[in-house]
Amino acid sequence: MNARNEPWLSVVMPTYNGARHLAAALDSILAQGADDLELIAVDDGSTDGTLELLRQYEGRLHLRLFPRARAGNWVANTNFGVARARGRYLSFLHQDDLWLPDRLATLQPLTTRHPEVGLFLHASWFIDDHGRRVGRWSCPLPHHGHPIGPEVFLPRLMVQNFIAIPAPLIKRETALATGPLR
Repeated sequence: MNARNEPWLSVVMPTYNGARHLAAALDSILAQGADDLELIAVDDGSTDGTLELLRQYEGRLHLRLFPRARAGNWVANTNFGVARARGRYLSFLHQDDLWLPDRLATLQPLTTRHPEVGLFLHASWFIDDHGRRVGRWSCPLPHHGHPIGPEVFLPRLMVQNFIAIPAPLIKRETALATGPLR
């Protein structure tokens, strides 16, 4: 991380009794090979070893762990994590989803090339209850190598929210200005 202790990316991960899948999700972050990110894990009162597993990754990831009393609300825990994020950009990863190995290698240069863009999307894997990949999410918008304006993006998003949680990379200032998840 840089001298001001501001990572390029804050990854917010709400957890609850996710020990069964959590290692694969954390390994998909490690596979990025990035050292300029922080993982903010907000645990919702897990009782299955999730906290212990997260602590095993403290030496391998810059992990900030926030154990909380059970609330049963992943959105509130995500918002709690976002409020504590220090990165210039934010991403989300649920305990039972995976990132593709090239995620950050693809997205980081785009943020440099297009600093005006507030939201980037990247494909990701969905896995089933047994940890098997069941499908790859990819953006249904045109892929033409330059930013897509709100006149294309917003009408499609209004018809159907097509953004899967592991896909977005968001400028933290944009997320904070937009307001919390609902």
